[in-house]
Amino acid sequence: MCRKHSRSTSSVQRLPITDTVRATELTAAAIDPEGWFSTGDLARMRDGALRNVGRSKELIVRSGFNVYPPEVEAVLNAHPDVTLSAVVGCAVPGNGEVAAFAQLRPGVAPGTGRGHR
Repeated sequence: MCRKHSRSTSSVQRLPITDTVRATELTAAAIDPEGWFSTGDLARMRDGALRNVGRSKELIVRSGFNVYPPEVEAVLNAHPDVTLSAVVGCAVPGNGEVAAFAQLRPGVAPGTGRGHR
């Protein structure tokens, strides 16, 4: 659940939450006195809808390894069939996952592109 802010509805704000996937000691240390956990996500509230607009830090920890989305996105975007990509972290029981999304150039169907070496 997100904390309601009284700030401007069009400004970008940090997005704190009250529930976490795993309440580890590190997570407990990051919870403020009111019980809010800072996720590092940035969000904007507009017309009653909350929209995630980015992160305050670009780091995903996956199986103890640091994954930097901009580095992975740069490799994906270097592929001639990719026009845009995004890499995000996903919470799954027991571990985090990294998911990548790619927008292909017009005329390229998923699974038919050239391999990148």
